[in-house]
This record gives sequence, C-alpha cells and structure tokens, in this order.
Amino acid sequence: MQERRVTLKDIAKEVGLSVSAVSLTLNGHDVRLSEESKQRIREVAKKKNYKANVLAKSLVTKRTDTFGLLVPDIENPFFASLAKALEEYSRNTGRVLIIVNSNDDPVSDNRLLDMLVSREVDGLFLVPSNFVPQRQPEVKTSRFASALQHLSVPYVLVDRISEDIDCDKVAIDNERGAAMAVDYLVKHGHRGIICVANRDSINGRERLSGYRLSLKNHGIEYNEQFVIHSDYHEQGGYLAGSRICRLLEPSDSSCDTCATAVLSCSDMTTLGIISYFREVGISIPRDCSLISYDNSPVLSFSDPGITAVAQDIQGLSYKAFETLIARINQPKAPFSRTILTPSLVIRDSVLSIS
Repeated sequence: MQERRVTLKDIAKEVGLSVSAVSLTLNGHDVRLSEESKQRIREVAKKKNYKANVLAKSLVTKRTDTFGLLVPDIENPFFASLAKALEEYSRNTGRVLIIVNSNDDPVSDNRLLDMLVSREVDGLFLVPSNFVPQRQPEVKTSRFASALQHLSVPYVLVDRISEDIDCDKVAIDNERGAAMAVDYLVKHGHRGIICVANRDSINGRERLSGYRLSLKNHGIEYNEQFVIHSDYHEQGGYLAGSRICRLLEPSDSSCDTCATAVLSCSDMTTLGIISYFREVGISIPRDCSLISYDNSPVLSFSDPGITAVAQDIQGLSYKAFETLIARINQPKAPFSRTILTPSLVIRDSVLSIS
C-alpha cells in the first residue's frame, strides 16, 4: 500500500506551529521564529521525507520553476552539449528543463512550442528548425515567427537567429568562424579550398558567407564547383566525400582548378567525410587537408586530430540562461543581441604546401 504524502499540516502538527510558519521556513522566506524553531521544522521535514508540492506552490507563486528547450537534433553533439549545459544551469538554480526535439521540422516546431506553453513553463530556449520553402510549400514561412511574436512566455533564440524575429538572441559568429578556418588554410599555402556547407541552414549560409569573404580578402576567385551542399549528418558527409575526391589535385601534377583542402561546416558532416576517405585510401592531411566546424570531443581522438573551429557551448549556454533570467525579471527591457566569438583549435589535419 502506497504511503500517504506528508503535508505541511503534518509537520506543523508535530512541531506545534502554524502551517504558514512551516511553509515560510521551508521555502526560505523571512518568518518571526527563533533559529531553534526553524531548525526543528527542518529536522522534522527531513525525518518525514517531506517533498514540496510543486503544483500547489506554483498556484501561489505563479511560477512553475520550469524552462523549456527546443532543439532540432538532440543526436547532434553540438545540441546535446547545449542541452546538457542548459539543464545543469537550470538544475543548479532549482529549476527543471524540459527538452523537446523537432527533428529539424518546422511543423514540429509549432506543435512542440504549443506543448511547452501548455506546461506553463516560465521561459523558453529556442533553436528553430531550418525552413526550406521548396520542400514544404504548404508551410508558411512566418508561422513560427508569428507564433513567437504573440507568445506571452519569455524566450531566447539560441544559435540559429533570424533577423525577422524581434526578441532576445544569443549566437556564435558563424561568418567569422569560417573565415578563420579559410585564413588558416591560405596561410599554409592552400588556394583550392572546398567548402561543404548546408545551404538550407541559417548557420550554413553564414559559414558559406565567411568562406567567400576570406577568399575575396586573399584575392582567390570563388569557384561554385568547390561548394558542396550537405546536411548535418554523417551520411551527407559520406556522400560529400565522393564529390570531394573528384576535385582533389592529382598527386602527379599541379592544377589550378583542383583542390587541396576542405572546410567542413559541421562535425557530423566531417565524420562522414573521414569515413569515405578511409574507404578509398585518402590520407589526411597528406592527400587532403581538412578543417571542421564545432570541435566536438570526438575530433580530438581521431587520427590525425582534426583542426576545428570551436564554438564555446558553455559560454553560449551561460549567456542564453543569463539572458532568459534577465527577460523574466525585466519583461519590458530592450531586447538584446549577443554574438560570441569562436576560436580555432589547431591539431594535425592541415599540411603546409608551397
């Protein structure tokens, strides 16, 4: 038989004090009691294994101490790390984080947003899905944006930020990160540089922009053939690997129209490229130099270690959390836009060439 739940009334009866005095003490509020009485209340609560009734508390405080996080792909190491960091920040401040996964589907974004709001969360961290009108003509581009503009729950756009939505935003400078990678390749003698990017992604387009900007700054002509579209999955990277091989410079001759290096705009894509290279005998960096984007832990254990653009996920998470708390505390404050700077982690995947 299940034991009856211990209530504040039970504790109050045992210590001989009012329910309100017990409630205020256990919730850390000021109450006119001696320290001895407060300690007695805590001891009895612990002895009886008292658990606060969160639903009852929320009716009084108008808060659920719950946040929501919407991500497009929880299997992607970047989003998994983001979710872990935000969950830790939430837990350490006495909150619960509900994590939902949209599978990068705009229709799911709206459904999951409604679900989180119905749970009466106090705030939301949102990483929207990529919207591709050509593939989903029945979906209106503005549907998610419209839902956000009429949302009463405080929220922050994280990582994938749209200029069409007026709200708090926290992201990492994708354009600068890609430019850093290309600058490094050019510094080591590479001019035929392939960019594997997801054109359907906001971040992918920004990274492609950084790639083009760096080429322009170094006087290197942009070659559309050197841009390969891939989604952020290993299979996409594997397929991109076969196209990369056709563009690599032959070992017995030099060719201005052939490539010597690759910037892969996602670690998941990079894993697919590496897998294909191993199958066909392409050696990194001897046959092809490679820089990845995200700097997931798995890259540091590859052989050779892959040079990568590192995104400060801990910093991104902390700033997003800080921004949401500020929005909850000051709902009418001006919206903020925070763009963090990435860094380049040097390993052994880039060969210097003359």
